[in-house]
Amino acid sequence: MEGGSGPDGLCYRAFEELFNIRDSRCESGRMSYSIKVSMLEIYNEQVRDLLTPRLDSAPKSLDIRVTQTGSEVVGLTQFEVHTPAEVQDLMLRGNSSR
Repeated sequence: MEGGSGPDGLCYRAFEELFNIRDSRCESGRMSYSIKVSMLEIYNEQVRDLLTPRLDSAPKSLDIRVTQTGSEVVGLTQFEVHTPAEVQDLMLRGNSSR
């Protein structure tokens, strides 16, 4: 999903395409998009936020809640991103928390 040593995997290419679509649709100035990234891990029935600031040795544990509009993870850290490079940095940071 992430590829080899560079940003050539499916995840990175999908984000590049998403930013290209955003840029092409925003050229007219009539639309605006906000792209946010979060990263979580589900392991041994625990949901962990991989992008939370690391104040202790383990990422915070979260719960998945089902609402009328769908499923959500309350309290999951989100970062607004503007470039594929910012996404790559956050993915590297999240992977280091695993």
